[in-house]
Amino acid sequence: MITIHSLLKPFTHLDPGYFPEKELRAVIARQQEMQQQLMGVLQEYSQTPWNYAGADGNFLPLVASVLLAQFRDTRVFELLQKIVSRYFHDPQDYEDLIPHVPEAEFSRIWASVCGGNTKTLQTMVMADTLDEELRALALDTVKTCYFEGDIARSDLIAILHALFTQLDSSLEKRRDYLTLWIDWYNTCIDIHPGEMLPLIRKACAAGSIFGSASEFHIEEAEYHASGSLQQWWQETGKEMQRFFGYIKDAVEELSAWKINRQPVESTFDHGEEDAINNTLQEILNIALNKTQPTRRKY
Repeated sequence: MITIHSLLKPFTHLDPGYFPEKELRAVIARQQEMQQQLMGVLQEYSQTPWNYAGADGNFLPLVASVLLAQFRDTRVFELLQKIVSRYFHDPQDYEDLIPHVPEAEFSRIWASVCGGNTKTLQTMVMADTLDEELRALALDTVKTCYFEGDIARSDLIAILHALFTQLDSSLEKRRDYLTLWIDWYNTCIDIHPGEMLPLIRKACAAGSIFGSASEFHIEEAEYHASGSLQQWWQETGKEMQRFFGYIKDAVEELSAWKINRQPVESTFDHGEEDAINNTLQEILNIALNKTQPTRRKY
């Protein structure tokens, strides 16, 4: 058990409804001194995650991961990879990937500390021996790196092509890879589906992704591809980057996530078609400047 620094102790038990802005800013102001302390917190969590199960009010692993993401501490990348791998291998040890972290935000934290090195993530995306939800998480992390300019569009398109080929070759297992298929489709839509439109049509027409709703989603993809990439980036690129990009301001992020203000859902489930349709409609609304995007959950 590590000794908790006095500046971090408030995060071990927050009173319900209280947002610790003052405490967060105090840690940020002493970044150099606190980084190793925050690393120690995540290292302990990676070794004994069960100690945090059901620990209401203990937001320390969350605070450590988000602050280190803001600090761009690349030492955290492998540590988070260890946590992710263990989560999918030994889920009985965990209640959440990291307690109180909205699952749709983990990819942004992970990407923030990769230092632009996406090779490990790309390997995970293509590793058919890994859990498909882990592969989907790695793909979302690569997507975040794309929005920050740390992976070229041509490289991301190549990954999406290779993943399509891999999944499409397993004809008898198409439905078994539903989570990864859907994340593949969503990634194509999020980055502007222009180059991927022929493969989207093929995947949907074959029923690989949406079954009876495939025709609707082909039309959805065609709508998003109707304008040029340059036009799309000018109209929505900054907004998408804000929602899918790196962690830049931990206080602002944690406030937006409403930590300690409402329960955070913890469901790794891509299979509910109504949720999928709602997400796609939200993306359509973004293009029409009607609303803000909602990040997908695993």
